[in-house]
Amino acid sequence: MKKLLGRNRYARIIVALVTALIGGILFKLLHLPVPWLLGPMLAVLAGSNLIKESYEWPQQFRSVGMIIVGYTIGLSMTMTALRQMSHQVPYMLLMTVLLLLLCAGIAFINSKLSGIDYNSALLGSIPGDSHK
Repeated sequence: MKKLLGRNRYARIIVALVTALIGGILFKLLHLPVPWLLGPMLAVLAGSNLIKESYEWPQQFRSVGMIIVGYTIGLSMTMTALRQMSHQVPYMLLMTVLLLLLCAGIAFINSKLSGIDYNSALLGSIPGDSHK
């Protein structure tokens, strides 16, 4: 399939779109939660790992998608939802602290094994957006 798509940008965009649609439809048919979001994400993640360099999605599409997802999630923020979330705040804080401690530990081990300085290793071990 890689040779068929070659350098054709539009074909790679269509492959990404079709994969996302299939994932959304599959999640909907299986009655899985949030099919419009999780189905496409999982399908494109799996597809892009199986068929390398066959997917492309322009930055403008990505930005519009983030706005739509943010707006949709924002619509579901009601007082009831916020009250229910408030009960989870201590666990969220605990998990955040544990994640940071784990990343600091991994960075320490990585810096000792690889010889790079700790600050660089710490910066590389903190989860975040890897896109430019």
